[in-house]
Amino acid sequence: MSTKKTKGPPSCPACGTSNSVIPIIFGYPGQSLMEEAQSAEVALAGCEVNEVEPSHVCKRCGDEFGEQRFGD
Repeated sequence: MSTKKTKGPPSCPACGTSNSVIPIIFGYPGQSLMEEAQSAEVALAGCEVNEVEPSHVCKRCGDEFGEQRFGD
């Protein structure tokens, strides 16, 4: 019998915490995303993006890290 590990949030490379890391969301947010942002479950980053943007932010130290790609 195998045991599946659930993948939690990544650890912050700057301060090492994982319980304060949230995803960064790009694009025009709907009502549910606005509510998640107000409760600090996600960080909203706007609609204008570069080819590569950070994927996570640490609420503890503010470091933005990871990578998400946009475009072709």
